[in-house]
Amino acid sequence: MSQIGFFAIASALVGVSSISSAGDLFAIRDGGRLNLLDSSTGSRSLIGNTGVQLASSLDMGRDGMLYTHSRPNGVLSPASLYQIDPKNADSTFIAELSADIEFEGGLTIRDDGMAYLVGGRAIGSLFESAIFLIDLSTGAATELGVLDIGDINGLTLRSDGMLVAWSQFMPGPFTIDPGTMETRILFEGLGDIFNIDTTGGMDSAEGEQAYLLVGADNTLISLDMYSGEMSYMHEYSVGEQITGIALAVENCPADLTGEGDLNFLDVSAFLVAFGNQESAADFTDEGDFNFLDVSAFLNAFGSGCP
Repeated sequence: MSQIGFFAIASALVGVSSISSAGDLFAIRDGGRLNLLDSSTGSRSLIGNTGVQLASSLDMGRDGMLYTHSRPNGVLSPASLYQIDPKNADSTFIAELSADIEFEGGLTIRDDGMAYLVGGRAIGSLFESAIFLIDLSTGAATELGVLDIGDINGLTLRSDGMLVAWSQFMPGPFTIDPGTMETRILFEGLGDIFNIDTTGGMDSAEGEQAYLLVGADNTLISLDMYSGEMSYMHEYSVGEQITGIALAVENCPADLTGEGDLNFLDVSAFLVAFGNQESAADFTDEGDFNFLDVSAFLNAFGSGCP
């Protein structure tokens, strides 16, 4: 098929929106094991061992891959960034982050592929948390600000652009303005209600409803990030503390630009990749570039994004 003919077909398909949908939860444990948690039934299954020791966060990018950072063991030094295949738990080292942290933290990925990372550090007898903006492709980190709050272990994004976090040293979940570092308590008494002194991760669906996995018993809690309303869901006995969770999000293979919409730019990106015989255009994974790849792309484009 000529590029002109392909363009004529594909151009009629532009304008389909991409809407992420939440499924089950991926959970990473301190020793690097990756589990799949069923938020409806409370069951769990082991996917595999990532090999990432002291994994401290988890989130899923628009590319359908998981990302985590591993913390230094009580020493102020750069953290490391990894990509994880959710199908088999295979991990790939990306970079040593230009972000010095000492304790746990959290990671949440924006729609543009950049990520916020928070990590704790000790300054004498005091604790603080630094927030960084991370380029997931290179590991480059820009420090945005510092909070005088220690041991933040859960971080996610609300639909209005505010960050929502949890720390055992705060009376409840709180918002963080990434521009000013101003914080505000959403709901007080989480520790009192569930007898929680540690936390294992946080992620959100569509930026409104969040899941917190907290405490030594790995208790799953649902949180409305606007009203602060919370409800108990399940406990997961996995033998060790879970340190990060990520909602399973269906990715969109035809969204080659990663912008969240299907339009002419994705068609153009496919044409360029196809003409250059780049892997992004090998939709059949056969190593060849032919009509079958064009057909597979058209089908994916016509189906829209979940």
